[in-house]
Amino acid sequence: MDRKCILILGGARSGKSRFAEDLAGTISGKVLFIATAEAFDEEMKTRIAQHQCQRPGSWQTLEIPTNVTNGIAARIGDAEVVLIDCLTLLVSNLMLGEQRGLSESGKLPTSGQGSGVSPHPVSPATGNRPLATEGC
Repeated sequence: MDRKCILILGGARSGKSRFAEDLAGTISGKVLFIATAEAFDEEMKTRIAQHQCQRPGSWQTLEIPTNVTNGIAARIGDAEVVLIDCLTLLVSNLMLGEQRGLSESGKLPTSGQGSGVSPHPVSPATGNRPLATEGC
């Protein structure tokens, strides 16, 4: 499999996650989905539940708001695609964690690390439609 990093950007509630999931599914059925959201209110609980229902049951899912690098290393298994949704929430979680005295070391894995893994990070951006770009 040709490894590549694809960054998915799009406006709030523009369909980024669905776009990323569809793209990941076309690349491989062996997907590790990294969910960084935390449910602090009812609206977020509902959104997380909706996202959980739309993902294929065959995918591995790791719900982890921080320490993503270690989580991926521990759960990568035979996954060929790692979909990280969402980078903005991850950064926010890290910043809030530092305020609480927590920290995270290391970097997110890139396409050069791991055997045959294609990372697919998702993050909000300005605009109406999801946008995918290779080479992150």
